[in-house]
Amino acid sequence: MRDQNNRQDLPETLPTTPGIHRAAPSIEFWSKALGFAYLVTLTFGGLLMCTYFLRNSFNPGGISASDALALSLLTFAFFVTLTIFAAFGAIGCYPLLRAVVEGWRLFTRGRRANPEQPGGTIALDWKKGNNFYLVAGIVIDAIIIVAATAVPLLLAIQFGFMFLAFGVFPCILIFGKLVEVYSRYPRRVPDNPIDRWYQRLPYRRRQLFAVSFITGSLTLIAFPDLQDLSMKLFGYRKDRVDVRMKKEDFDFLIAQSMSAGRAVNDCEPIVAGEYLVRRVDVIWHKFGSQALLRYPAVPMGQPELPGGMRVEIPNSDFKLVHARRDGSACAEIWDADLFDGKDIKPTVGATLKQKAAFLENAAEGAGITLTLYGTNNDLDPVLRATQAQGLRKQLIDTFGLSKVDLEVVQGRKNRLKWNCDNVALEIRDRCMEANSRVEIALHVTAR
Repeated sequence: MRDQNNRQDLPETLPTTPGIHRAAPSIEFWSKALGFAYLVTLTFGGLLMCTYFLRNSFNPGGISASDALALSLLTFAFFVTLTIFAAFGAIGCYPLLRAVVEGWRLFTRGRRANPEQPGGTIALDWKKGNNFYLVAGIVIDAIIIVAATAVPLLLAIQFGFMFLAFGVFPCILIFGKLVEVYSRYPRRVPDNPIDRWYQRLPYRRRQLFAVSFITGSLTLIAFPDLQDLSMKLFGYRKDRVDVRMKKEDFDFLIAQSMSAGRAVNDCEPIVAGEYLVRRVDVIWHKFGSQALLRYPAVPMGQPELPGGMRVEIPNSDFKLVHARRDGSACAEIWDADLFDGKDIKPTVGATLKQKAAFLENAAEGAGITLTLYGTNNDLDPVLRATQAQGLRKQLIDTFGLSKVDLEVVQGRKNRLKWNCDNVALEIRDRCMEANSRVEIALHVTAR
């Protein structure tokens, strides 16, 4: 009884001392948290870099512990790339997914015997007040469609699929909600602890788990492309640039390219003392002692061209040259790949599609110049005229250039590709073949 009375006499709340509050996290706590976060980013950046090297069968060498910060920044670049795809994909998918869902509802409503009957077990309802994002999504989709017309079709399809795949599920999470209309079967009672725990979670948290799982799976599928984009964002990779290098590296690249039957620097003569290679993909540079170059350049995600090569050179032995391009393009093809005497070879169509693929997108009214070069020994005017007209017809048939201004210039001998007097004996025959060539140039506007 006494104890009960004592308890009744106690105040409902204990008095608090003025000025004493709940302790904030200490500096030691934050330093440990930041250290752990840095360790995670360092580890993930190291995995990114190692898998990139394995994909390209390359070892840059010269990497030390002082480069640890770069690994953390590489992790940041990867997640920035992933966030861009997910964020812009979610907004871009909003008008598309909404149009598809509403169209399907109208289509199925008209086909049901009772239009008021639910069309399915699950319905996707959209939240109100997102008109701004609806307009923004339409603008993003229009920009992407316009940009897709300027790249190869396969590349546009590849990145368009990534854009939609990464955006559709975050779009549902942010702008909509899946609502169960009715169930055809009795609801199953969770029979394991994980299932019971998951069912007790709020709907939004369960949806977030599902979206995270699907997005993570898509990340693994698209990992190589995301990795390449991250390397570009961080500056370790450069696509389609000009590179100035030392003489020994330039000579090696020229010899290897000539041996593979591929011209270097299309439609430009090789000048002594000018060691510049145009349109090169720098797969890796800056970090480590070695750089990896790919010639000729190919669009990201596309297979390397036949006769292409990869060259490893020291980082200190080359320099990037950022040349401005006006949209013109030119392809250089040797006579040996085009002509069999006065006749066109049967394989010319495939050769043109491979080496002059830019003609696929030639706009109506564009200007194309077909120029035949050669030496004194192979400039028979009659033969050259026959070859030129045959090749002109082949170009029109292959690329559908009937509405394009196609000019033929034949029999030029005053512009050698390369002075073959001082080249190595093993590539001298190739050098002579390179001087007998055809140049196909596409101009931005008709002349």
